Amino acid sequence: MLVTTTCLKLIALISLVIDHTGQFIPNTPEWFRWIGQLAAPIFIYFVVVGYN
Repeated sequence: MLVTTTCLKLIALISLVIDHTGQFIPNTPEWFRWIGQLAAPIFIYFVVVGYN
């Protein structure tokens, strides 16, 4: 399976939505916040690729 940049961006977007849901809605499971940690390396990757 080929992962495109659009697919990576959608994964990062969905993980951030789950993370923010876990942050702002009380009594959500802690793993909501863990999923959000996936977005940072993806966005850092795109910053580095965009810099070149």
